[in-house]
Amino acid sequence: MEPQDYIAPECPLDLPAILRDNILTDVECFGEIERCSQQMSSAFSGWDHAQIDQWCAEHNLVIIAHYDGRIVIKPGSTRPLTELRAELQAENSARIRAEVEAMDWPEVIDG
Repeated sequence: MEPQDYIAPECPLDLPAILRDNILTDVECFGEIERCSQQMSSAFSGWDHAQIDQWCAEHNLVIIAHYDGRIVIKPGSTRPLTELRAELQAENSARIRAEVEAMDWPEVIDG
């Protein structure tokens, strides 16, 4: 008697779709939410960047990944994307300047 391959029954739930619906509900309730990378990977499992961009455009959302690992989802802005990018670049530049200044503090204190 030969071994038979196990065939798992299909799950009737579309878990990524449920997670995306939860994102929409939470943004509607709270205005701005945070998710971890694992949650986002699960919600958009199998999707490429174009599909995620299209979903965001359809639901007027913006997903922003911060340098510290936070992923923020909030309603889209009426401002052009170029302005949002410029704002994020300015925030990053300010953070980098602050970090560089912090590295110079011991010299200032010792002096």
